[in-house]
Amino acid sequence: MADPETEKDYKKMFEELSELYEDLKVDSKVRESEWKKEERTNHSKIATIDDNVKKLEKLRDEHSKLKAENTALVRVIHKLAK
Repeated sequence: MADPETEKDYKKMFEELSELYEDLKVDSKVRESEWKKEERTNHSKIATIDDNVKKLEKLRDEHSKLKAENTALVRVIHKLAK
């Protein structure tokens, strides 16, 4: 026959481990939920950054064109002033 004290120890250990396991499951679900939320936020931020990069590239192209036009106009004005 098993020792009643030993059975109580095993039962207590089992209950503690079961409780710990449940706590870990809950913690894992919370962390997964937070990770998914953070992942969505990061995807949104990346999309915003991509849009800003496209806008910046467009502005740089426009700036280059305006700079070239300005240089050409300065040359014309300079020739006309002579």
